[in-house]
Amino acid sequence: MKSVRRLLTVLCLLIFVFLIGMTLNADDAKPTDWIKNTTIYQMRVSSYASDASNYPGKTIIQTAAMHLQDLQDMGIKTIWLMPVFASPQGDDGYDVSDYMAINPDYGTIKDLKDFTDKAHKLDMKVLLDLPTNHCSKDNALFSSKDDKIRKDKWFVWSEKDLGWPKPWQNNNGKFYPDNTWFEDPTGLERGYYYALFSDFQPDFNYNDLQSRKEVYEYFLVVMNFWTKNCDIDGFRCDAVRYLLEAGYAKQKDLTTTHRIWKQTRKDLDKIKPSSILLAEAATESDAELLSYYGNGNEFNSGLHFRFPTKLMDTIKNGERSVDFLDSLFIIQDNIPDFKRQTQACVDSIFLNNHDGFVGDRVATQLNGDIKKEKAAASLYILMSGIPVVYYGEEIGLQVLPPSAKYQNRGSYDWNAYKAQKADPDSLLNHYTRLLRLRNSYDALSKGDSLFVNTGYCDTQDTTNIKWDDSIEKASPILAMLRHDGIGKNDSQDILVVNNFSSKPYYLFADLSSLCDLADFYSGKFFYGNKPVALMGGGEYPVVSGENNTLYPLGLFAPNSTKVLLFHGFKNGDYVTYENALKNN
Repeated sequence: MKSVRRLLTVLCLLIFVFLIGMTLNADDAKPTDWIKNTTIYQMRVSSYASDASNYPGKTIIQTAAMHLQDLQDMGIKTIWLMPVFASPQGDDGYDVSDYMAINPDYGTIKDLKDFTDKAHKLDMKVLLDLPTNHCSKDNALFSSKDDKIRKDKWFVWSEKDLGWPKPWQNNNGKFYPDNTWFEDPTGLERGYYYALFSDFQPDFNYNDLQSRKEVYEYFLVVMNFWTKNCDIDGFRCDAVRYLLEAGYAKQKDLTTTHRIWKQTRKDLDKIKPSSILLAEAATESDAELLSYYGNGNEFNSGLHFRFPTKLMDTIKNGERSVDFLDSLFIIQDNIPDFKRQTQACVDSIFLNNHDGFVGDRVATQLNGDIKKEKAAASLYILMSGIPVVYYGEEIGLQVLPPSAKYQNRGSYDWNAYKAQKADPDSLLNHYTRLLRLRNSYDALSKGDSLFVNTGYCDTQDTTNIKWDDSIEKASPILAMLRHDGIGKNDSQDILVVNNFSSKPYYLFADLSSLCDLADFYSGKFFYGNKPVALMGGGEYPVVSGENNTLYPLGLFAPNSTKVLLFHGFKNGDYVTYENALKNN
């Protein structure tokens, strides 16, 4: 079975890492290692700071900064700011008119510096959204009447409309026919320009060698500007697949595109070695997404766009699909950092974001069912990879009416936030409990995942037990061992178990193979250990040779999660889901 094959593969990898790990020490740490155990909050600053009118004299960015403590309290470690550059806002800031200026509606460069300074004092990081594939047609580089400012060769021109399609596919696997060539609107009569996303967003020319060099150097100046002036910790890079075009339907994922991003990573090391690059690459395959990690020398993380639908369908349908874990493991088992390459690399997973093609907001998709919203949060926040929380998700923000330009980008509801903050059973406090729990244990925050064979039945009588014993099965349950600390005395093993179903089940885990594996990689045994309940409560027996193939996990209510610490015990009180709010 595939689960057995994966266990053997992981065991071989653990042996390899254990052997080379004996020669590794603290000097092998990478400046970007912080990304491996972070949590990200995607913020549309104008929506998040919807209460700015309550603070006369405060700008949007200043108001958002006032809420950084709220985010840190929730367990957020990194803020990803959606575009804050000067823009006519034709595409919500992704049409940039000046890359070295802040949108005056949001504030000033000093405001952003103060925002970042405050974040750093709270031990948080800040990422800027950076569109380098295209800009606004109002950008002086494209439209200035002064040819000393205007950079005609920095854009892609043709004497006629070449009729290229959009380089992404619809649900039938066919390319969108929408036009990508538009007549010069400036009166300069330069012919037709290539604009992948819309007529007001001309693409930069990375095809011509000289233009590529100049555009590339320009964006290095931009990154250096924001890093030096505002101490930014990295960039979420927009539309990374589309820098170069080689002709009709050859407009993405080209070899030179990867060369550019690898050089960007190398040059960013010279600006600020701890800065990270987060890729927006909505690929059609997992292999294409993996390619943007390079050999550990390209992006530090890629947003896992093929996974949100699988996560949400699991909660909607009450069972995971046959390819759910394949999609997760294909990325996470092959990320280059496991090969000890030059950069820290880790998968980024999310339920929803600002892009309509990803789906409606979580609360809307789940019809406001708080139990299911909590189940969705438990599923992805306790998984391996970086959880990326889209602003408002934690309070159940719904989509706007169809008449709204951006249905997924509504104003944050601060009244709802305050009400939920005071309610220990609220969705907001569920997110807070989960994130604090995750941040308290290395196995949860940066550990790997291993599928665990688990049986389930309607009663404690196991006569009619059904087994979830393959990652290729559809199943109403999922058990994953989160482990960290290979070859270390402080290693941790935590079992995370989910019941996605609307039915209660008694669950039993097969720990037999894990006992042998744990003996190898940590020098400790599951045998003789009595797990500590970190979430879901309950008392559990000592693991023994008599119960390890049918270890009782107890009764799971519908849409529930349990978290058990098997080893990696530490002195003092444990942070649990139940006590995580004690310092609120």
